[in-house]
Amino acid sequence: MRPPRTLPRPFLDITDRVNCCGERGLLGLAFPPGFADKQRFYIYYTDSAGNLALSRFQVSADPDLADASSETVLLSINHQPFDNHNGGHLAFGPNDGYLYIGTGDGGGGGDTLGSGQNLSSLRGKLLRIDVESGAAPYAIPATNPFVNLSSFPPRDMGLWIAQSMALSFDRAGGDLYIGDVGQDAWEEVDFQPASSPGGEENYGWNLMEGNHCYQTDCSSAGPDPTDRRAQSRGGLFGDRRLRLSRSELSRNAGFLFLQRFLQRADLGFALRRNRLAKIAAF
Repeated sequence: MRPPRTLPRPFLDITDRVNCCGERGLLGLAFPPGFADKQRFYIYYTDSAGNLALSRFQVSADPDLADASSETVLLSINHQPFDNHNGGHLAFGPNDGYLYIGTGDGGGGGDTLGSGQNLSSLRGKLLRIDVESGAAPYAIPATNPFVNLSSFPPRDMGLWIAQSMALSFDRAGGDLYIGDVGQDAWEEVDFQPASSPGGEENYGWNLMEGNHCYQTDCSSAGPDPTDRRAQSRGGLFGDRRLRLSRSELSRNAGFLFLQRFLQRADLGFALRRNRLAKIAAF
């Protein structure tokens, strides 16, 4: 949009390569620090095969139009065979300039694929990569918690979520709020302080949904449970304490909670999925 009107052509149209519908489609959009000079941006979408793609695009000679042919796919995440729980947000950290990617657990129901508590999977996690360093296709931050562990993806922040639909950084201090849709009963907002390097926080999925046990053998003791348990499907991690949600809401109380999970004038909100895979011209 250029107030007071909407431009006749979308800023970017990639309908030809995006798989819709349901929870698939264009999932996230992020402009890097210094966008006015760099003239490039990043999107996260469901590709024609049903997998998740993170791509970089350039703005064309016309500042109101992106160059759809300039796509560079930086990361592809397998998302078979289900069409739900794809994830949904990209954001650049205000303190470190890294790109944060919220991924879904791979779909089905109740984490059918066992992604959430599986550290070898990129699904159901928060990823952090450096896309602005010049390294191809991207660099792994040396501060990522699993960067020196060959058995775990070094991109993984290890936060164990069901489906991050909204990430919001507090620009005043860099704290991160994560809106997680859960499964059927509880939505939640998780809090990651700027001081945390990641890796120690386990927000529980699919052991917990919000602050409630999802599995029958779960303990919802919260930040310091007496029962430290190994991963319920394969024993991949172990000594990771469950963290209670910062806030939660029953789905019976309304889905708008995740769209309005933090009301601060200086915070951004998630881009809602656009089934036509078009970004409005701003």
